[in-house]
Amino acid sequence: MEDKKSNGFGILLILILIALCGYFIWMYFSSDDKTNDNTNDNKNSSEQKEDTLNEEEALKEIEEKYMIAINTYNIKDKFTLATEKTKIDDKEYYEITDYEDVMNNVFTSDGQIEFEDYHKEYIHKKDDKVYVSIEIIDNEISYSDNYKETTFEKKTIESDKITYKAISSYEGMDDDEEDFILVKKDDNWLVDEFHFPYKKTE
Repeated sequence: MEDKKSNGFGILLILILIALCGYFIWMYFSSDDKTNDNTNDNKNSSEQKEDTLNEEEALKEIEEKYMIAINTYNIKDKFTLATEKTKIDDKEYYEITDYEDVMNNVFTSDGQIEFEDYHKEYIHKKDDKVYVSIEIIDNEISYSDNYKETTFEKKTIESDKITYKAISSYEGMDDDEEDFILVKKDDNWLVDEFHFPYKKTE
């Protein structure tokens, strides 16, 4: 009888030891997974911080892209135009031969919508080609000369988005304050929101 009790106790002890071993093995690998997760989180956080521009770098990017946006809105300063004029619906146009290339290198899709809305009176699309009215190319659209300058105030700087306030000042007029936003696409900063600072005269 005592031998049976002894054998039963021995088996129970073995089962307990197996269970403890299993528990410690599970704890080991569980702890290792958590360590790896924390390491990956820290790595991702570190990479994100490295990708985020500092304030000096962000402002430089903002100032450069703002001037590019102005030149693009001026159309003839940025796009390549065909030398021959094209007549469409009794109006004369120049074909823009590199429209898509320039737009995709300067603006996001939202930025392109803003651009085309601003120029809706002068931009014409037909048969997969883009045309611009000679009015805007031949300086028939006049702008007031009271624009002085645009300065910038930081709002937010993220790894894939930079937002500054663009403050445009004018002679004898109130300042205009509008957001100027860049978004990072495929390692390139593109203009997502822009407001042309020059004002048309009546």
